[in-house]
Amino acid sequence: MAFVGALGGCFSEETRESPAANTRACSRLQGAPATDCGVCHERAYAQWSRTTHASAWVNPRFRAEFDPAPSQSCIDCHADARILEGSPDEGVSCSSCHVPMTAATSAGMDWPAGVQMCARCHQFNFPEPAPGQLARYDPAEPQQDTVSEWAQGALQTCVSCHMSGHEVLGLDDPAFVQRAVETSAIVQEIEGVASATVTVEPAWVGHRVPTGDMFRTLRVQVSLPSGWSASAWAGRTFGSQVSDDGERFLLRTVLDDRIPAPGESDTARVFRFPLPNGTTEVQWSLDLFRRAPQSCERLQGCDPEDLPVHLDHGTASLLAGPRAWSFSSFFTPGWSLRRVQAPRHEHPSAGPPRSPRRPVVHGRPRSARSREP
Repeated sequence: MAFVGALGGCFSEETRESPAANTRACSRLQGAPATDCGVCHERAYAQWSRTTHASAWVNPRFRAEFDPAPSQSCIDCHADARILEGSPDEGVSCSSCHVPMTAATSAGMDWPAGVQMCARCHQFNFPEPAPGQLARYDPAEPQQDTVSEWAQGALQTCVSCHMSGHEVLGLDDPAFVQRAVETSAIVQEIEGVASATVTVEPAWVGHRVPTGDMFRTLRVQVSLPSGWSASAWAGRTFGSQVSDDGERFLLRTVLDDRIPAPGESDTARVFRFPLPNGTTEVQWSLDLFRRAPQSCERLQGCDPEDLPVHLDHGTASLLAGPRAWSFSSFFTPGWSLRRVQAPRHEHPSAGPPRSPRRPVVHGRPRSARSREP
């Protein structure tokens, strides 16, 4: 998507899509409802109307959280505040991105245009408490920190990765989200004790995984055909701490074990699971949850079946015989990391003989592999 063109004049050759543009005044600067914009920009309107941005105000997951405790800070991003009285059901409408931003949007931040327009709703601190109310979360701490994560070293902008025309790619597109991480797993047996190790690292992504909403979390699970299973969760954990002025307690992030963003010094997360004695094979899976399943019970309208987004799965086994690493190029389609059984002379770089019981990894094939965000 050419972002500069998208912000060009309403009657430029790049944006004119309907003869109606010749007879209808462009009201982009006044924050018109998206239905008005759609008269001239038919294709853009059709693409936008299918996105989660368009349904941000009526989304059942959002309403389940918002309705019991309405907040202006939620309204500001889930419904375009400039036209709330007219068309609140439009959610994040055309004017949310195309009306010139105020200085408060990204004051002091030297971000490219394809990032700045997203920062208003994807980079902000917890809200200050209303007069007479005590803060629960520390207002000095980011509630969403996606743009700062991106600034760690991502090469692409938000728009170049998440937008195709006026379509917005995100959690509702599992194939898109699955490219964000690369997962591998091994089973080891040391002195008769078996364990599984699952490693998750960033792949085609420009921020931490998961990012955005503070409730999002990852689940890594290993299981056996017998029904035995074990899980580990990764996300942001909040704990009560004394405020800087020493006069109250505030919730702050005390643990953040999400998958790191590209450019961070720590580039992977490793999850280890003790296994029952005699285990030689496990199934593993990686899922992103929009919020922890147990928290859904207290929210009216929250559907537990709507929470997970499946990212990856595979099988890790212990096999007898010598093993050697086999790599295909990081930069070619179908990249995978696996262990294969092979005669020693076919892999002269394999090193000294290995112990008779070593792991083998079977993973779901990838459509592509890249270290770019």
